[in-house]
Amino acid sequence: MALRKTRIAIVLCAIIGIASIAGLIDYLRYDSIAPSAQSSFNSAKNGIWLRYLWYAGKHSPTEFANMYKQLATSQMRYAYFHVLTTKSDGRLKLRNEQGAKALTKGVKKNAPNTRAIAWVYVGSVEVDLDNPKVRKALVDEFRWLVDECGFDGVQVDYEFALNGAQGLLRLLEEARQGLPKDRLLSVATPMWYPGILWGWSDDYFQEVAKRCDQIAVMSYDSYLYIPRVYVWLVAQQAIHITADCAKANPACKVILGLPTYDNQTLSHHPYSESLKNALRGVQIGLADKNAKPDAFEGIAMFADYTTDDREWGQYEEYWLGKKRSKELPL
Repeated sequence: MALRKTRIAIVLCAIIGIASIAGLIDYLRYDSIAPSAQSSFNSAKNGIWLRYLWYAGKHSPTEFANMYKQLATSQMRYAYFHVLTTKSDGRLKLRNEQGAKALTKGVKKNAPNTRAIAWVYVGSVEVDLDNPKVRKALVDEFRWLVDECGFDGVQVDYEFALNGAQGLLRLLEEARQGLPKDRLLSVATPMWYPGILWGWSDDYFQEVAKRCDQIAVMSYDSYLYIPRVYVWLVAQQAIHITADCAKANPACKVILGLPTYDNQTLSHHPYSESLKNALRGVQIGLADKNAKPDAFEGIAMFADYTTDDREWGQYEEYWLGKKRSKELPL
């Protein structure tokens, strides 16, 4: 009996050892596998999130010129310019009409195929979207950004929005009614997660899709440290959320936000959550039979100030399908 138990223990240890070695090899090698060059899903409707310093006018004329040139030559349809956060009453903390007008005019002149979108961060701890007065103030600010500042639309970034949050749905309804029909209403969202660990369900994504023009999924900060698992999760975003939009509102399109920042945090492991791995996940997901590619617009990189020359090269090679240009990064 003792000999038999010893043999079983040896076999189990061997199995665990082999599995561990295989897992380690996969962890080390998976990131080296390149996505397909020139994605067939690219339709030149991509985007990038840009730091508030552009809105605040804190860059030099040369830096502005380089930024416009990068947008114009990189198939960027959407430039999400951070206009900072709102106060608890729903009003913007920084109103910079002169700088905003110069910015939006510069985009229209130098990158005419790019839409300048005001990216508005709304903190869920400070801002109560169940309060009608707060929602009205937010919609008034959205209207000011498009009417007076010249933005082509607004992106609502309400963090952290719980699955099923009704205040956000009411805000989107009122924003859509309050904004001109030709102005984009975009929403930056968390990811779909199996079992709703901390993301949104298909049902809630469908409710959001009914009330906006674009869903931009923040496909990062996943707490996943294994590249293959992160790729799987990004693929699920492409599958689930395109299907959700196609079902609920075919006019609502999907942007998949991908990480280009290297700082290690508890939620972000850059070796796993790399741009290359994220692009692989997008391609795998959109090729799935359950995805709805017609609901997909493009990818968006987060963010301009963290995207280095290597990542611009990966974007151009694996998504645009061209050799790295000599343009300067943003």
